[in-house]
Amino acid sequence: YNKVTKYFIEHLPEDYVPYWDLDFNDGSGEPRDTSAASIAVCGIMEMNKYFPNEEFMGYADKMLNSLAEKYHVSLRTIRNDIEEIDYSTKKYDMEFLRVPKVGMKIIAKESIYQKLLSDSSISSFSSLSIDQQNYVLALAFLFHPNPITLDFLTDLTQISKVTLNNKLVQCANYLSKYDIRINSVKHKGNYLIGQNKSINDLFIDIASNINFQIFKSFFSKSFFSNQEKEIVDDFINYTANEILFYPTNHDSLVITFCYIIKQTNLYSNDSADYLSNDTVMFLISPNVSNLVQHINLKLNISLCDGYVSLLEQALTEFTDSTSLLRKEYDTSDNLEKAVKYMVQKSLDYYPMLIDDANDLEKNLLMHIYYTINRIKANLENKNPLLSQIKKRFPLVFNNVMEISREFSKHYPLSIDEDECGFITLYYLNYLENAKNKKSIKVILVCNSGVGATKLLSTKIKNNFPAIEIVKTSSYFDLQSNNVDLTDISFIISTIKIPDKINITSVVVSPLMCNEDILKISNLLPNHSTPNRGTYDSENKKRFLANYSNNDDNNVGLLFSEITVLIYQMLGKIYIDGIKEQDMANVVGLTSHIFIAIDRWVNHEYIKSTDFERFKSQYPKEMKIILYFLAEMEKLLQIYIDPIEATAILRYFI
Repeated sequence: YNKVTKYFIEHLPEDYVPYWDLDFNDGSGEPRDTSAASIAVCGIMEMNKYFPNEEFMGYADKMLNSLAEKYHVSLRTIRNDIEEIDYSTKKYDMEFLRVPKVGMKIIAKESIYQKLLSDSSISSFSSLSIDQQNYVLALAFLFHPNPITLDFLTDLTQISKVTLNNKLVQCANYLSKYDIRINSVKHKGNYLIGQNKSINDLFIDIASNINFQIFKSFFSKSFFSNQEKEIVDDFINYTANEILFYPTNHDSLVITFCYIIKQTNLYSNDSADYLSNDTVMFLISPNVSNLVQHINLKLNISLCDGYVSLLEQALTEFTDSTSLLRKEYDTSDNLEKAVKYMVQKSLDYYPMLIDDANDLEKNLLMHIYYTINRIKANLENKNPLLSQIKKRFPLVFNNVMEISREFSKHYPLSIDEDECGFITLYYLNYLENAKNKKSIKVILVCNSGVGATKLLSTKIKNNFPAIEIVKTSSYFDLQSNNVDLTDISFIISTIKIPDKINITSVVVSPLMCNEDILKISNLLPNHSTPNRGTYDSENKKRFLANYSNNDDNNVGLLFSEITVLIYQMLGKIYIDGIKEQDMANVVGLTSHIFIAIDRWVNHEYIKSTDFERFKSQYPKEMKIILYFLAEMEKLLQIYIDPIEATAILRYFI
């Protein structure tokens, strides 16, 4: 924003109204662009709310003054129009059209005009309908500590006390339908008396019928802090995105959460007659239970049964959850066994998930339970991310399809593609967690010079993403006990480590041959060698099925295309041609990429903290490599983490 604005200001002519192109200067005789000046002023004024800048606002004033003085536009009109049009079009979802040589026009639906008319009078309590007046007065009792005084209600409604007393009688008649009454205590004020269920029924009626603009006008600004409004937004998002209850009446749900937040701030759970815990605890559905737990954590409270009951009523009335509430949780052995078989099948594809199997099973069981309920309720279960998931993670998605078929063998439910897309996200999450858990800390000891040490370090990083080289040490420092061995899994060294160093070590060549790779892999958990380029037969079969139709000709074609991409990248980096001294790097790089495909297909990537540094130090090379990785993504139809660019760049540097 600062750069764009400075550029615009620096190219303004003497009178601060730009030409139709910023290339033109004073004396060019070209037409001015008054609309550009107005738009720029509007943008500066809008951005000043978030990034205050007196210098920019000064230029905005100069542009306005120039428009007013030289181009016959009223300064006050410009300011007012900019603010009003900007506010109104956003507020009422109107379209503001400007047609050259014709004029300007605001396009809106017919209902918008009615909304404008009704909104113009909502700030006046006297102009409201009797029902809306009753709602405002009742909410005043619900949102404010009781008892409340006539002075408070007078300030809220801006009517006289005599008129207010009449309105309270009118409101009392409305409340009597719910067996709720207004009691008056001398010198203290008025308060509501009623049972918890009655209060809840009253609130649901008000939330369903009050004009939301009226609610905001009388309560939002003075009753709720910005923090409370942010919490309401959080609850709405959690309801829609986490427990999958999509609001069918957004405004009413907002009012409900406002009420719960305000009540928990005003009262403890056992205070006030109408908050008494007079309901029997009932079994609520797991999704409502999740929302209750989220609210409790967010507000640092424990919702009493009365509020839980209100919340369930609100979700029934204001979301698409009607058919899902109060359903018994399906704990049949068949469902649990089916999910167990499903997770067991997962380990055939992803053995690295063994430590998370129980947690994965629990989450899949809960997710599939929700799915079953949605199917029973005839609710659509479309996955908006399905196409992206299939494009970016085809192998994981296809594996999940296979895993889901195992579930269907043991439970009478066929999991479709949309549902498999949702389940794929679970697996991607656990695969990412498994990848992060795999860091194995080692110390590298090398006495063969700086160059050999760097080469060996690079080969280790590229062949074993799970290994983190904590420190590169000399033999002398290690022997003198000057190296901290805390949390170190083992030592990789180019010379034999003395027996007095009580930690596992492996001796390798500085050039690290295949035999050395095998030695290191034998020290890793499960003898994992993700970068060795050797699939197990099942993985290889799946890879060929997905990317080459298991046809030898297609396999050759695929690898030919990869080779072409590699040498296109090399040609851009070695612009003067590949010299003899570069050949070792080129061969190592080419081998690295073909070996890395194993990992990329299984969403396993290297770990590196050099990405941003390399982008800064080698911007041209990194740009070329990142483009190469993007082309590889298209060719293989998989996602490749950009962090892999650091491994490739190391061969060049």
